[in-house]
Amino acid sequence: MRKNEYILFEDSILVCCESNIEKPFKFFEYLLSLNKEIFETSINEVLTFKYIYTKKEVTIFDDNLEVVRTEIRLIKNNTFPNTHFDYKNNIFINEYAINGEIKSDEYDLKKQYFTPLLIQEMNKSKELLLKGTKNSKDFIHFVNTNKIILQDIIDNNQEVITTEKSFIDILCKISHFLEKIKETFKLHLPKYEEFQKTKEVDFISSVISYMKGKNEKGEIILNEKDYNLLYLYVQELIEKEKVPNIKKQLKPKISNDLLRFTFWVLHYEKYTTKKIRLYFYDFIKEAFENFKGSEISSIKSQFGTKTRVTKDNFLPEIIIKHL
Repeated sequence: MRKNEYILFEDSILVCCESNIEKPFKFFEYLLSLNKEIFETSINEVLTFKYIYTKKEVTIFDDNLEVVRTEIRLIKNNTFPNTHFDYKNNIFINEYAINGEIKSDEYDLKKQYFTPLLIQEMNKSKELLLKGTKNSKDFIHFVNTNKIILQDIIDNNQEVITTEKSFIDILCKISHFLEKIKETFKLHLPKYEEFQKTKEVDFISSVISYMKGKNEKGEIILNEKDYNLLYLYVQELIEKEKVPNIKKQLKPKISNDLLRFTFWVLHYEKYTTKKIRLYFYDFIKEAFENFKGSEISSIKSQFGTKTRVTKDNFLPEIIIKHL
């Protein structure tokens, strides 16, 4: 078995799912053919495998597969030397000593291996598809045949598609690629828009939901009605990329510095800060009574300023990590 083959374990059976010129989407077809439970288990296995043997830089052959399985079992049972494994989240924690002090490093395997793996396999599928069409008498027929196979599997296993954000994004990119060849080749991904909306809801909440709670003085920051209104404002701000119709100005019981910084975090996490969306300044001015006496120029100059923002316990991690 070659080192560049990706292997998944299903009931201790080694399954190769390498795309080839006859089946350029074989890798994705295989993953999509699994039910959700087996999909998650298989991804877990391959990430564990890649972690161990990327570190050791060895090639795996059939005669030492039992070594692979043994080490994977040790890691899952948290009995691998100096290593703890968060199986649910695919995170390894390696412990080591420096001058007698125990330190640890965390490795997010999905971020390190799964997303890059999908991107690599997507690019490989594109190359194989185009290479295959050169050898085919009927370019359109060859592409369409492979598209239909992929679409049929997608239609029959929507559950797996929504398991991983990065998986959905890759399928969407494959769809765009096929659509460029012919408009009707675009994949139908019915769960994609639904997933995107859910993802947006989760993102907005991760930043502003602390305003439903209490501040450092034990005061409710925003009552339920006002928080729900704020959420709708922010949702429209992001979806339409302009200041929504502000029916009522809100007055959250937090400092102007924290309020302004909260929206800097929202902007940073959504768009980065390479190009600031100027309507964020207008939104802060128009949506919050707290900035009634402030000029847009002042909001702009202090956008992202954190010198007077403290790491209060009521703040979410997504904000605290920027302080």
